[in-house]
Amino acid sequence: MSFLNHAFVRAEERVRQLRHNRVIYARLVDCSQTSRDIIVLNVSKNGVRAYSRKAPKVGAKISIVLDDKSPLPGEVRWVKGQAFGIRLDQQVDIDWLDSLIQQKRAANAEQAKWEVDRLHRVATPAPQPTFLRRV
Repeated sequence: MSFLNHAFVRAEERVRQLRHNRVIYARLVDCSQTSRDIIVLNVSKNGVRAYSRKAPKVGAKISIVLDDKSPLPGEVRWVKGQAFGIRLDQQVDIDWLDSLIQQKRAANAEQAKWEVDRLHRVATPAPQPTFLRRV
């Protein structure tokens, strides 16, 4: 039984948007221009579920900065522990978000110069035919 009278809630607010699971490191900027690191856990066209060490307050006007070009403004709708939900002011194109993730991965791969082969050599001992093994 629900105590919410659905006659007063707009139809588009009652429909739960499809969530796309993504793990994205981003920055959250509040109205006082202080920023903090967040981890975006899932995204829908109209909202974001994120995690931060210190969650913002419900009703706070914030912006999520994924890259330097396009911050996503929105409002914090709920907070549960360190997780929180943001309703975005504009819709997010999921394909654009996926291309942004791919660009970040490619940039990180170029920066990482793995030297595992040079620093760690696998040494396999040569078998000794005179050594008897228990079968």
